[in-house]
Amino acid sequence: MIKKSNLKELFLTFILILLLFSNVIGRIIPLTLMDEVIFFLVLILGLYKIVFIKIDSASFVVFALTILLLFIGLISTLINKYQTNFIPILKDIIAVAKLPLTFSFGIYLFNNINKKLVFKYLIFFIKIFSCIIFLFAIINLFVDIGMDCGYRHGVKTFQFLFTHPTFLVYSLVIFISILFIDKSFSIWIGFNLISLLLSMRDKAFVFILLYFFVLFLSKIKSFRGFFPKSFNGEYGSFAIKILLSFKRSFFTNFNC
Repeated sequence: MIKKSNLKELFLTFILILLLFSNVIGRIIPLTLMDEVIFFLVLILGLYKIVFIKIDSASFVVFALTILLLFIGLISTLINKYQTNFIPILKDIIAVAKLPLTFSFGIYLFNNINKKLVFKYLIFFIKIFSCIIFLFAIINLFVDIGMDCGYRHGVKTFQFLFTHPTFLVYSLVIFISILFIDKSFSIWIGFNLISLLLSMRDKAFVFILLYFFVLFLSKIKSFRGFFPKSFNGEYGSFAIKILLSFKRSFFTNFNC
């Protein structure tokens, strides 16, 4: 049973899962940008804090100034009849508000968060998804289940429910990077490595080689100090930040 005091950690875990599977969710729900979803989730929780719980002054000032800015912009737009269509106006409001409000509310909402608990939740979900994805990766080799995008190097590719194998590779790389923090997670890392291999993407092959190279370094005594001996939320947080940045370059190239 989840304690009420752990809801903040569970909420952050939910956001991270949304980011990892935003491409899959986008096939079901017509959302082009997952950051809007995250913005509304943080906004709702932030407004709840403002109305029912005391919020820090810095976040409230940012909220008040953002509302004032939007009000001035809305009034000037309506008076000058620059835009009379409600939808474009709403899109502009969201575009202007999402950065300052998500940043200020996010810092406040996730302040003093238990990182180890977040990664405990994350690992629970990652283990489940790792098994499911691996199972379908094997089935995809022999049965047409609509989870491939043709053949590559003579082998049927695997993309799971993603629109392209590149998005699958991105998620699996983050799975492995988080699971790498503990030796007891080796079996799930193995599942993900096989799923990566069956995606038949060059970037997946490169990462697999990199993984075994890093694993080799971790066995060398002089390099052991660079690797965590046990569960470490800070390491996982650093890995996610690096990989989210890495996505913008390497993982946006669909040709490899």
